Amino acid sequence: AGGILFENNNVLLVRYRDTEIGSFLVCPGGGSTELESIKDTVKREFFEETGINVQPLNILMVEDLISKKYRIQKTWFLCKKINGTVVNTKEAELEGIIDVSWYTKLDIKNEVVYPDILKKNDWVDISSKNWQVCYNDIRYVNF
Repeated sequence: AGGILFENNNVLLVRYRDTEIGSFLVCPGGGSTELESIKDTVKREFFEETGINVQPLNILMVEDLISKKYRIQKTWFLCKKINGTVVNTKEAELEGIIDVSWYTKLDIKNEVVYPDILKKNDWVDISSKNWQVCYNDIRYVNF
């Protein structure tokens, strides 16, 4: 599960180091523990990777991913900030995250960014109550 947080025309993203394709940006998220709900996963992963506490709101997107080891269905939620300050955390560093920062639409223009709705859609539309949940068909990933 993952969370998408907008603030002042910016989106909060983490940058992963990937030696095969270079680095890429992604909204915070990760896998659930055994008895954890996906909303609780978003809250935990978001805090572990950014230092920000969020409240997951509505589902924006579902991705179907296949990696070398796993089959993953990733659910992306629009999030509301509760509190916290953006920091590079130890947990994030251990996962291969090299930076966490706010980005504008222009900042990500020439970046590899996940989920792709951030580059393909207007952020006001994504944040609106009229947003229709979208589904991304199978994508192969390198992890």
